[in-house]
Amino acid sequence: MLANSKTLKSVEEARKLSQRISELFYKDSISAAFKEIKVYWPLEEDEIDELKDKTIKSLNIVDNIYGYKIGAVKISEETILDFAFKETYILRYEKSALKLIFKYYNSGYGWIVNGFKWDDEYSTEFK
Repeated sequence: MLANSKTLKSVEEARKLSQRISELFYKDSISAAFKEIKVYWPLEEDEIDELKDKTIKSLNIVDNIYGYKIGAVKISEETILDFAFKETYILRYEKSALKLIFKYYNSGYGWIVNGFKWDDEYSTEFK
């Protein structure tokens, strides 16, 4: 069974979702973040849960290495015509940062999460 059962009505709703998820990552509310994003993400529920579990384990290590969190800030957004939208946030820590990437797709029936990932490689963001 697919986890997805809802769509976002607009790019503005997608922006709000990205912001909420970024804030939840900042607050260490990873389970809540994945619970919220899961509603709009047409992946198998167990795949999303596995990603959540791996994220929680990894971020526990990251927190010990990078220090305390400073904040989450949106650094970019891009669109492809009226069917694709991507936002990038940086989760700032005392000693480094993580990048959160949200991709959305408009199927013609509304916007869905087409991908979400995070990593510590933000050098590509320098223009």
